[in-house]
Amino acid sequence: MMQIVRWIVILAGLFFLLLGVSAMMGFPFVVSLWPNLYLLGATLMAFAIPTLWIGVTQTYKALVGGSLCTVVTFGAGGMFILRQSLQYPNVRGVGESCLYIAILALWFLFLGLRVAKRKADLLPRSTQLLFALLLTVALLQGLFLLVPLPGRFPWIIPSELSILYGWVLIGIAIYFGWCLIQPIWENGYPLLYGLLVYDALLIGPLLSLFKEPAEAAVVPTYLWFATLIVAGSGIWAFLELIGRFFTVRKR
Repeated sequence: MMQIVRWIVILAGLFFLLLGVSAMMGFPFVVSLWPNLYLLGATLMAFAIPTLWIGVTQTYKALVGGSLCTVVTFGAGGMFILRQSLQYPNVRGVGESCLYIAILALWFLFLGLRVAKRKADLLPRSTQLLFALLLTVALLQGLFLLVPLPGRFPWIIPSELSILYGWVLIGIAIYFGWCLIQPIWENGYPLLYGLLVYDALLIGPLLSLFKEPAEAAVVPTYLWFATLIVAGSGIWAFLELIGRFFTVRKR
């Protein structure tokens, strides 16, 4: 049974990876409902890497956090897209696909809960502090985008897409929250890897906004804040993984 789950998780990760690369490369079969497909691609890559890590390493405890994030992101996002399909019928298939992904993630959630028990291999305080900081940032940013409040995001995006990305960030905040409820390395690894990839992909485009102010948010200080968060959290995540590597080698 769990081998079947493993391959489904791996295929889901490859699916996100394919969509992420396609969005960033601008391949024509990607549905263009995002003004910045690179941002969409980076987000999908952030989903792909933890999903693949869970499947390859068979770390099924980590299914809970990832599934919670996916259920919220794709469930709420799918419902929103279906409402938008009343006005734009061509996006109905995207909304339905999102709901199917949310249902699959709900199944993974229940499977993960069966094995999600605490272990002695706890995350260090520094990693938990990083997750607490990013939970706060992602939650506040997500709420700003759901309202939406103008100028609270590095890129200028339409209100409809602002709501979609708001749900993405709310889902990510829930993932960080679960890792604080169960602060074990099985939960921390995929989140740190996904964070590292996401930050690495976004830091370049964020820096380019300083040269292209017409595409940036109307509040310049917020662009600085977002850039510092992305750069700082990426470096912090890298240092946590390096520290973990040397800690394990000493054992």
